[in-house]
Amino acid sequence: MKNKKPERQRKSVPKGISKSPEGSSGDVKYLLHELSVHQEELKAQNAELRRSEVELSLVRDLYKELFDSAPIGYVTIDSSFMIREANFAAASLLGTHRNKLIGNPLSKFMDREQADAYHLHLMKVRNEGTRQSCELVFCRLDGSLVPGRLETSPYVGDLSGNGWRIVLVDITERRRAESALRKLASDLVMAEERECKRIARVLHDDIAQILSAVRMRLDLLQGIPSDQQDRQTLKEAKALLMQSLQETRALMNDLGNPLLFDMGLKAACESLADRLMDKNPVRICCDIRDAYKHLSPDIKAFLFQVIRELLTNVVKHSHAGNAWVIIDMEDGHFRVKVTDDGVGFDSQTLGTPTVEGGYGLYSIRERLIAVDGSLEIISTPGAGTVVTAILPAALD
Repeated sequence: MKNKKPERQRKSVPKGISKSPEGSSGDVKYLLHELSVHQEELKAQNAELRRSEVELSLVRDLYKELFDSAPIGYVTIDSSFMIREANFAAASLLGTHRNKLIGNPLSKFMDREQADAYHLHLMKVRNEGTRQSCELVFCRLDGSLVPGRLETSPYVGDLSGNGWRIVLVDITERRRAESALRKLASDLVMAEERECKRIARVLHDDIAQILSAVRMRLDLLQGIPSDQQDRQTLKEAKALLMQSLQETRALMNDLGNPLLFDMGLKAACESLADRLMDKNPVRICCDIRDAYKHLSPDIKAFLFQVIRELLTNVVKHSHAGNAWVIIDMEDGHFRVKVTDDGVGFDSQTLGTPTVEGGYGLYSIRERLIAVDGSLEIISTPGAGTVVTAILPAALD
């Protein structure tokens, strides 16, 4: 029995490709054609990728150039609080080379107190997920101090995790300008006080003396026999003169207030309260310690001006039956608190003065801002008012 020849193994045709009528030779040609098409497609894709890489490289180079040459400092902080990126402006602000910043914590350029504030700042940015700002003092490697402002934003990083992007701004010039403004405000306060003293001396030495002389002559005229009408006229003239003398003396006290510099702040404020209570149906209590008697002249003058303005505001507008003045010190700042049980007002409406008034509190607030102080007002209609003036214990 003859052996049968084994059948030739049938080649399978790839799925999706129909078998060519020309047999295996046709299949090869078809596959070569498909490969050629795919090759052209790959070439086109590679060309597109190369163009994208070139464009990306150009954008990256432009970003790097802008980042490095920006006039404001930029740093990127990773999740381990280390600096990953820093530009030349940041290095200049911190007084070091850029390569010494990378891989180091920004807190390296701060003392312990500032570093604690910095980390709390970063945690707030992370927790709230919003841009935040704060002001810190950096300590350069040479020991010099630089005040700066941080504008910090959170960002989602690459495989290394999340972090922060920080804008660093040198605020040295702004601080100098603020210090100069505070000094100017202090000088203006003292200049005003000196001018008030000068006017008070003029009132005392000239006007008050003249009025006193006129009164003496009226007294002499009253002793001369005359008819009833003349005596009545003299009596009325003398009454007007006495009123003028009282007003002049009160003005002298308000302007010069010798008690302020001779007896201290407590005596001056109590005298002011007595004069206000004589003319207005209000009871004023001053809680001022004797320790404030020996304050510097500029501080005493400023505090007294604030108290006088606040109490004047009370008697003019609050319709209060009682008012209290308290002075204390906290964190290196004086706190002057004036409380009344009057009609109150909507504190949200306090803004610039109008024709209806509002100059008192507005003037105080602007003065306090000029010396790095502030004015806090708590008031609602019908519930009285608490006004607290805060100013530094030492005016620069």
